[in-house]
Amino acid sequence: MAIFLLLVGCNTINSNEESESTETFIDERVQLNANKWNRIKPNDFDYIFQRECYCITEYTLPVYLSVRDGRIVKAYHQGKLTSDGNGGYIWTVNRRTYTEEEYEQFKIERLFKTTNDGLNQNPENYSLAFDDSLGYPIDIFFDFNLNIADDEIRYKIFNFTLVDN
Repeated sequence: MAIFLLLVGCNTINSNEESESTETFIDERVQLNANKWNRIKPNDFDYIFQRECYCITEYTLPVYLSVRDGRIVKAYHQGKLTSDGNGGYIWTVNRRTYTEEEYEQFKIERLFKTTNDGLNQNPENYSLAFDDSLGYPIDIFFDFNLNIADDEIRYKIFNFTLVDN
């Protein structure tokens, strides 16, 4: 079951689900912060989204996002430079810009649903942290089975910046 959620967490596209949800969350902290976010959500902001998991490198790189008029207008990662063993560097993952169809996975509203889905799996260990002023998730961690290595997954949002237009 934990492996399934890990694979879902690494999935890059989930276009069949709405990003904004009126669902009821099973954890009071998630519900309160989702309500706060939906009530005072700014229209224009930038942030970085990052997954930490036993996934391919491209899924764990920080993704830089720009939201304007309430919609993601840009999402990209910088790629990854690695030593070539001879004093130089090579790109092991090239810089990538995501398409509009791929934006869903990075939406803050989607992260609330992902958090709820993780809690529904009854993880053996988890932690939830939210921004005090706006309510968006800043650090969500799940370890579904303490006796299994590499089933842990973390989602982080950082460098959240309001943009004045």
